[in-house]
Amino acid sequence: MVLAAIAIMAAPAAAQEPVTPVPGAFCTLFTNEEASAAFGVPLQLTGISGKSCTWSPVGASASDASLVPSLFDGTLADNKEYYKDFPGGIQDITVGGQPGLLRVDTDPSGTIHNGRIFTETLGQVLQLSWADYNAVSNADIGEALTRLTEAALPRMSTITFAEPTQQPFPSFRTDPDLAAMFPDTINGQALAPQTYYLSDLLALFGDSNDMVQQIEAQLSTQGKTLEDVTGGQVQVPGTDPAASIAALRIRGADVAGFTDAMLPLISTSIENATMGTANVAGRDVRTITDPSDGAVTYVLPSGEVIWLVVAQEPVLSEIIGALP
Repeated sequence: MVLAAIAIMAAPAAAQEPVTPVPGAFCTLFTNEEASAAFGVPLQLTGISGKSCTWSPVGASASDASLVPSLFDGTLADNKEYYKDFPGGIQDITVGGQPGLLRVDTDPSGTIHNGRIFTETLGQVLQLSWADYNAVSNADIGEALTRLTEAALPRMSTITFAEPTQQPFPSFRTDPDLAAMFPDTINGQALAPQTYYLSDLLALFGDSNDMVQQIEAQLSTQGKTLEDVTGGQVQVPGTDPAASIAALRIRGADVAGFTDAMLPLISTSIENATMGTANVAGRDVRTITDPSDGAVTYVLPSGEVIWLVVAQEPVLSEIIGALP
């Protein structure tokens, strides 16, 4: 959830730019056309990582069906041992002129059709799996997986298994006024906050309709909309443990009227979060405590901004004292 993600941004973790992968070499083992022909339905590449890819039906998603080739450490013997006690077990086959394993599992209801095939190549195990939850394909699963594996094996030696090139997400609109509200320095280190509009974040990542409706309902009480909400975050360099500052700004509003309603939304990513109060640097703050590890997020409503701080003393007091 987006508001929960704002609290996560303030959690003590290494600073990291959001990235999205572009097609890696492993995803050229076969083409959309070859995948589609094998299963008799139009398939397209929808998911990419270093040693795994996902093909899904055109116009659908992996929740309907998915074809996933992957490469991992291990041996055929490991997989044979693992599946030996599953209903239907796993069978020895020959694929592409070499030993392999095949397992096909059809749900008695007739709606779930799963299968996977294994071969060894380049000292690792190549697995192709097919999961069909809505009977989108009537193909012989074993035959289709074998066909694709036979096409992929000769190409393996030409594949370079590097992680895919990383590219930044499209740029968000920024809020320079919010960026200017962050302290210039903390712990003797210059800060460079990143800011964005909440509506842009929603458009990129999506969120549940229920969550969006809750946010809009709270904003409407002061005549505000999603376009009035911006956010920002920054990691404080040179701190151990890591310290961070996040902000949620409702332009032209007094966030004191939003805080009680927003806190449960902000903390939804923390199971059984405990709410409390504290006084830091002479200022009254709210606290959100994660019972799993005792981590505390300090919440300071001030003017148009709800500030979220994760830090320990003495940096905590320095941050709270420096916020407007």
